[in-house]
Amino acid sequence: MLECIKGKHIDLIRPKEATNKIFDRFFTNLLSISATLKCLMVLHRALQESDISQVVAHRIKEKESILYPCQKEDGSYETRMMVFVCDLYINYLKGLTNFIIIC
Repeated sequence: MLECIKGKHIDLIRPKEATNKIFDRFFTNLLSISATLKCLMVLHRALQESDISQVVAHRIKEKESILYPCQKEDGSYETRMMVFVCDLYINYLKGLTNFIIIC
């Protein structure tokens, strides 16, 4: 996925389309904790890559107001903790995004 964002597979998919697919996957799977965490991990990894971090940071900043953790209705302790972890991860990514844009 990161190689697609970097443009190494431009003949298959453009970097902007690859980023959009990650966000689409995130927003269409808000009931799935695992899909949400996987998308957040890919975005986190993309923010660590020096050659694409600025582009990804600006894309995250555009969608920052609609980033929120999964919306699972199950009231079990495990589910609440996973939603809490997702929320912490999103807040961390927002802070990292602001830091990358400033620097």
